[in-house]
Amino acid sequence: MSRRVIILLCAIAGLCLAGCGDDDGTRPPPREPRALIVKADGMGEFPNIQAAVAAAIDGDTIMLDSGTFSGPGNRDVDYSGKRIVIRSMTGHPSSVTIDCVPDEGSDNNHRGFYFHSGEGPAAVLEGLTIINGSATGGGVRVDSSSSPTIRNVVFRENSALGLYCWGSSPIVERCIFTRNSPRGAMECYAESAPVVRYCQFVRNYSDYGGAGFASYLSAPVLAHCVFWDNQSKLGGGGAQIGISSETALGEFSISYCVFSDNIAGSFGGGLLIGGTDGTVSDCVFRSNWASRGGGLYVGQNVTAAIDHSTIVTNYASKGAGIWLYSGATVTIGNTIIAFNNQGAAVECDSEFSISEATLTCCDVYGNAGGNWVDCLQGQLSRNKNVSADPLFCDMDSGNLLLHADSPCINDSCGVIGMYGVGCGL
Repeated sequence: MSRRVIILLCAIAGLCLAGCGDDDGTRPPPREPRALIVKADGMGEFPNIQAAVAAAIDGDTIMLDSGTFSGPGNRDVDYSGKRIVIRSMTGHPSSVTIDCVPDEGSDNNHRGFYFHSGEGPAAVLEGLTIINGSATGGGVRVDSSSSPTIRNVVFRENSALGLYCWGSSPIVERCIFTRNSPRGAMECYAESAPVVRYCQFVRNYSDYGGAGFASYLSAPVLAHCVFWDNQSKLGGGGAQIGISSETALGEFSISYCVFSDNIAGSFGGGLLIGGTDGTVSDCVFRSNWASRGGGLYVGQNVTAAIDHSTIVTNYASKGAGIWLYSGATVTIGNTIIAFNNQGAAVECDSEFSISEATLTCCDVYGNAGGNWVDCLQGQLSRNKNVSADPLFCDMDSGNLLLHADSPCINDSCGVIGMYGVGCGL
């Protein structure tokens, strides 16, 4: 090859490389993440939320000005796999409302937001209220191994759940679910592993089970949540965990939660556990109602541990505190089961196989249907169990802290129940 040909080829190669560069003047340089402004009247930087998502890059924050957002582009918002934040400008849920109501004359169903493209925790929804969602997951639907962060959001009056997850692991923090009906507040299916913490589930209703929270074939983590005044037509007035088959994700965990004044038409006024093993620790079950298991119902062949909890003033004809169905095995430690109404403190059904409850360092006292009876018979004299008035500071007003003279404060067991000393010092 001649020297002239070589020079010509090198020149052509140089032109090609220059044409593929980022500084050739034919394309803009990449921009830094920034805030994109959307206003409810469409007069912001973008006409609607979905238009802002389409223009967003990873790291952007879409800021919603105060007002009510409705109509196409402001509902059924798809994050499209982007690592972006959508939030109200103020950070307060009351300042921005996403109204999923159908257009006039239309009967189409809509939801607020949809995650289904593998979004991770950096995809954040924060500081707004979602109402009137009628598609499954009326407020938010999370699918396909997505794990977004949903924080400080109010889900109110959605007819097809506030939040729905399928095969996904959303992180749900400091949210309020209220008056969602008739599907309830939140459901997770199909190998989901949601983490739900510091949330409130208040006055939700379900025609099925788990009016506040329900999971099936999943392994949820619930921590520092309140379930109050929810009602289900079937089981799990406050929450329902499991039901049928085991999950490969491991066990459920419920800790530092309060279940109060929930109603179930059948089983588990406060909590129904069925088909999935796990732990309940440092929880309160107070004034819940069901036909079986006023406080808790533990389903067939479930293995569960209940620790450092307080189970009081619940109602059920069988197992006013706890009801165990065939083959259930429960260990209960450092727990107060007291002043429950109608049925006995703990009752075990053995229709198909024997159920067992083993108690250690527990106080079982003042239950209308009996204390150390049924499957607790003979355990009062073993494992440091006692039967004495726990001496709550003011049970009638809901103050379940203990008087300094309470028998539930002792050297051998430590604190029995969820709370320590709160009066009498």
